[in-house]
Amino acid sequence: MGFLTIQPKSSHILSGESVTLRCNIQRGEVTDWKYTWRKDDVESISRKHEYEISEVKISDSGDYSYLGTHIDQKKDSKWSDAVRLTVTALPTASVKIVTTQETLYSGDTVKLQCELSDYTDWTYHWLINKEGPSRQTSKTTTIYLSDQAGQYHCEGTRTRRTQNSYLSSSLHINITALPETTLTVNPNPAYTGETVTLTCSVGSDSGWSYTWYKDNTKKVVTLSGRHTTTGATFTISRAAESDQGLCWCQGEIQSRSVSSIISDPVTITVKERPVAVLTLQPNWPQIFSGETVTLRCDIQGGRLSIIFLTVRSQSTPKQSLSTESVLQRMVYIPVKVFRK
Repeated sequence: MGFLTIQPKSSHILSGESVTLRCNIQRGEVTDWKYTWRKDDVESISRKHEYEISEVKISDSGDYSYLGTHIDQKKDSKWSDAVRLTVTALPTASVKIVTTQETLYSGDTVKLQCELSDYTDWTYHWLINKEGPSRQTSKTTTIYLSDQAGQYHCEGTRTRRTQNSYLSSSLHINITALPETTLTVNPNPAYTGETVTLTCSVGSDSGWSYTWYKDNTKKVVTLSGRHTTTGATFTISRAAESDQGLCWCQGEIQSRSVSSIISDPVTITVKERPVAVLTLQPNWPQIFSGETVTLRCDIQGGRLSIIFLTVRSQSTPKQSLSTESVLQRMVYIPVKVFRK
């Protein structure tokens, strides 16, 4: 009795492979025998000690054995032990995105992974918009989305056998347009000494950090004791005329090398505080109790929403008078007093 071997020696025989079953009779030469091959319960006669299947199919799966008959002596060997041949269909590749973020912008880097069942001996090929294959042959590939958005496919080739998997279905990658940036300044114009707040807004996404520019889009604002940032806010304390000029802002997601579209410029204007002129009527040198006195406050070079007059005398405590208006912001200005 001989024994039967199958080449290639693999537990994973894929459809389309070439498979050879070989009889090994230990008496005489292989040409001294003729062979009866049996697959399951079906027999066939051959003078060859090898049974070759050039492109194996799933239907070729089964239990194989053989019987040798000596040509001259007309004697039969015993049937060999059966060897099972299992043929598996070629796998279909699949592509998935490893990168976790939901919104992808131009400039993002995305990692893709090609999945092929449980097999490990594959060389991978990537196709972009059905063109390729690319030079990348690893299981994962990293793409830069500025110029590589579109349809992605992958397939595998057995490393030691000339077999390809089925091409994956396409994975479409959408790129979201870079968000626009809005810059607001409050108050504007401002008076010297006031606090000015600049706010940068980038869509509804979180995770943005901000860069602030002044005078031109290449000159980043230098932070100082008067110039500070918190999140999307840039604060100018004790505004001075030197703070005037064009300003821009831009958002960045630093971990992803993504920048928003730079904002439109906003001109910051800082003015000197206006002078208030207080006029007393009547202009008598001495005012008696019970008389009517009119105080008039005029703002030179500006208009305020509300005016506070602080009155102090030797016999009355300090008291404040105001016009009836809506207070928008408090600005303290110097006062000159005149009598009419």
